Amino acid sequence: MQSTTFQKFVELRFQFRKALGCFFVVVLFVGSSGVVQAQRAEFSEADFAKLETGLERLCLRWKVPGMAAGVAQSNQIVWVKGFGLADLEAKQAATPDTVFHLASLTKPFASVVLLQLVEAGQLNLDEPVATFGIDLKADGVIRVRHLLSHTSEGTPGEEFHYSGNRFAQLDKVLKGVTQKSFAQLVSERVLEPLHLTNTAPNPLNPAACTEAGCDPAVFLKRSACGYAFDGKTPVEYPKHFVTAAGLVSTVGDVLRFSMALDGDSLLRSETRQLAFTPVRTSKGKTLPYGLGWFVQRVGGTTILWHYGWDRANASLIIKVPERGATFVLLGNSEALSRKFDLGQDEKVTRSPFAKEFLKALDL
Repeated sequence: MQSTTFQKFVELRFQFRKALGCFFVVVLFVGSSGVVQAQRAEFSEADFAKLETGLERLCLRWKVPGMAAGVAQSNQIVWVKGFGLADLEAKQAATPDTVFHLASLTKPFASVVLLQLVEAGQLNLDEPVATFGIDLKADGVIRVRHLLSHTSEGTPGEEFHYSGNRFAQLDKVLKGVTQKSFAQLVSERVLEPLHLTNTAPNPLNPAACTEAGCDPAVFLKRSACGYAFDGKTPVEYPKHFVTAAGLVSTVGDVLRFSMALDGDSLLRSETRQLAFTPVRTSKGKTLPYGLGWFVQRVGGTTILWHYGWDRANASLIIKVPERGATFVLLGNSEALSRKFDLGQDEKVTRSPFAKEFLKALDL
């Protein structure tokens, strides 16, 4: 398997740190008491070796033809790796530069765009969605925040029901507020400011891809081929692009998006906290989702995560703010996510792939 220039750069940087011994970073965060605390988060050479071995084993176990994984720590990408093949027929290796479909991992990007409009005073999360021509059934008034948090069914705000179709109605909200498409907005507000040149709307939807200023042909050429659950039958990717799903990207670009979220370049700290706080019902029950992110406690530590799967593709992102760490995994088969019903059980720990990363953090 040949390394890319980007992978070589990350590996050389890691080798330099190895020479200094196991490296560590002191991370500052605000605890539940509101007091700034320090916690040491560290990865050693052995940690990454175990992570690589574990992911390679799972790649074979679940018949995922090709994957790319990466870890960011304290605002730096510290480890990236390709596994298997992006194209079985051509025997082309999957690398950190391979473009994969993100499926529902598009939702955190859409959340940023919507929340930026909230910050600018252009959108109110409590605005009834009927204002934007959205007609959905529920036992009460459905508001924008209910679509964004998957709480629009039943009595709005009281129950969590993960629904990509309902989340996708947010396209109409964006269009109604800005008169622009999601493709235009995500490009102007996220991709261009962060220089995410490896990310684009679905190139199989040329109109959306072009609206974002991206060349569909270039992204198609760089994309992994999609495969069925058996890990060998070629399958065509979905062609849609909406707020709920449809971006394509590389592991490095998704990590850079995550790191930008940790600072103030995309959202103000109070807005970011709103997105990362799980919804509470009127009766005080905590639901598993914030605004565009799942929120879960693992071993007393808050985990922010999202996953995606659709025909022939899957994705996973895990953020551990208290450790300043992010893990991203992208693959060209739905087997990486689908089997574990993450969106139904709302627990990232159901995924053996996720567990490999959490073990590296002793969680």
